[in-house]
Amino acid sequence: MDSFQFLPVPDKGGGTASSQPEVIENKGFDPVKAALEAFASAVRGEAPYPIPEEQIIHGVAVFEAIVESANTGQPIKVR
Repeated sequence: MDSFQFLPVPDKGGGTASSQPEVIENKGFDPVKAALEAFASAVRGEAPYPIPEEQIIHGVAVFEAIVESANTGQPIKVR
């Protein structure tokens, strides 16, 4: 999880992606540990959880759309 590469895809209708891949490097960062520490801090009332509830719910919707798309072979619009 030290490196994340975002590869843009072309819009519906074909063609090529409009931008170059974006690479984000986070050497030595443990996102699972950071999330658990932030959650524990929020539970103790020391700090708010850094991800708003709406973004967490959206993330779940995205994951569900990925699963549905994999099952149907079709693009799924995330609401």
